[in-house]
Amino acid sequence: MPHPSIVSLAFDLADDRDRQDYIQIMMRRRGITIQDIADDQGVVRTLVSTVIAGQKRSKRVRSEIARLLELDEDVLWPTPVKGVSPV
Repeated sequence: MPHPSIVSLAFDLADDRDRQDYIQIMMRRRGITIQDIADDQGVVRTLVSTVIAGQKRSKRVRSEIARLLELDEDVLWPTPVKGVSPV
């Protein structure tokens, strides 16, 4: 039987809200902030937030988030997207 303090969560990464929750949890665990990503990528914090929320698409921001979380970008954003901005 698992330890009582261990919780297993399931996320549907094709769902924007689940993906947002997952990314935020993983960032918190690694001590990464939205501002850290924005500063590293030379973009405003709101762009990073809206990418995480699934409201905007930026290849550069997505790639950085995936790299920092040590995940393949296709795992975090499993649905192929046409017209993704390179910024």
